[in-house]
Amino acid sequence: MNIKSEIMKEYHKMAKFYDLKTIFKFLELLRKSGVVNMMVSYPYLYLGKERIEHEHKYTNKNEDEFNEVLDMSEDIRNVMIRGVFKHVDSKRKGNTEDEDEDDDRYLRSAEGQMRKDALEIFKIWQNFKGKVIKEMFINESKYNKQNSINFLFRRVTESELDAEFHDTIEWCLERPNRSIPFENFLKRFITMMIDGIHWKLIDGFSDENTGELYDNIETILIDMYRDEIYNFYREIYD
Repeated sequence: MNIKSEIMKEYHKMAKFYDLKTIFKFLELLRKSGVVNMMVSYPYLYLGKERIEHEHKYTNKNEDEFNEVLDMSEDIRNVMIRGVFKHVDSKRKGNTEDEDEDDDRYLRSAEGQMRKDALEIFKIWQNFKGKVIKEMFINESKYNKQNSINFLFRRVTESELDAEFHDTIEWCLERPNRSIPFENFLKRFITMMIDGIHWKLIDGFSDENTGELYDNIETILIDMYRDEIYNFYREIYD
């Protein structure tokens, strides 16, 4: 089994018990808060607000993100508690010896499983932040317009696109060209816009097989700016 398949196998295994989307959001906020080396951060998934706040009362931190971490910490702890009981119960099912264990033994089992699961979830998140999952996302984006939209707006904001649109208009005004059919002008204009933001999208266009991703992004920008480009075209050529 290759590494991508192994990661996705672990992801789907943990997703049966835990709300991974919410946990990953928390880990990202924790990373941005700057209060802990992320390599040893997995216990924060179950420490809770009071403990985290106490530990970092005098730590240098990014206050906005850290406050969001605190706001989420109790919910994340509850997500972990609910998830670990589901996980432990799924392992006990059909095992009569486990069904007879006392409450203390059951809780110790859950505590140990929570530590293991928190570390495993952190490793999955780490891989999702890394190149392996990014490549998977890029490959999926090639064949699906909605995924291409997600890909584009993970890297470029609408305000940045608007700025690039106006920069392209300025470029065209400074270098007037002979009149050409609107569809040809539109294609050139959008190509120049993509060239301007290409450095933000480079990881998506680095594979010879990502032509469809480029085409999808081109279509997205045409949908967004066609009317404004047409009005500009009429102004300079009519």
